[in-house]
Amino acid sequence: MKKLLALVLIASSSSAFAQSSISTYDQWNKSDCVFTLNNGDPTSYRYGQSFVVGNDYVLTDFTVWTRQGGYASPGSTIAKVYQWDNVNKSVIGSALFTSDIYTIGSTADFTPTTIVTNNLSLTTGTEYIFSFENNPQSRGSLWGISPYNYYPSGEFYAANDAGPWNLLVGGPWDLAFTANFTSSNPGNNAVPEPSEWAAMGLLGAGLLGLVVRGRKKNLAN
Repeated sequence: MKKLLALVLIASSSSAFAQSSISTYDQWNKSDCVFTLNNGDPTSYRYGQSFVVGNDYVLTDFTVWTRQGGYASPGSTIAKVYQWDNVNKSVIGSALFTSDIYTIGSTADFTPTTIVTNNLSLTTGTEYIFSFENNPQSRGSLWGISPYNYYPSGEFYAANDAGPWNLLVGGPWDLAFTANFTSSNPGNNAVPEPSEWAAMGLLGAGLLGLVVRGRKKNLAN
């Protein structure tokens, strides 16, 4: 009985917290890159990768790949998530998420930096952008990108504080990235959907029936 209950709990939890990913990492040749957020210039510069949210709407984390950009000190970045206006090529409203400062480009080889987004709830079918903004006191780094648009639902953009977001020359390109999503938000103690309640009710009723039948069998013996 305990084994059956454990299996049911595992099955119900896996259906309630499905996971999916958007990734261009496998298509990236692990060498193509674009240079630096700001080349040491204190004028802020931003990179961004737009993306569209699927059925799994809770963003748990995203990863980028960077390496040293020719300076003795590594670079750093602050990551943000905005809703994206693909018609006007601009962000909508204020940042939905802002990270701490991350050190990037600290080795001669491309290494991953994973930004944890604290289970950020987004909207299915809506377009957003990961924005990577420099820390003015840091030096630049090399960012892994693919010169091919392997992810057709988004593109790689660049902008400075005073100007619009633009595709790089020869674009559209994609940032080398992986973004992970779940279908509900355990961090916010999400309430199950009605269909999930119904499924759990059926499972509970089935378990109760098995318990009652087991007791009757024991009494008969």
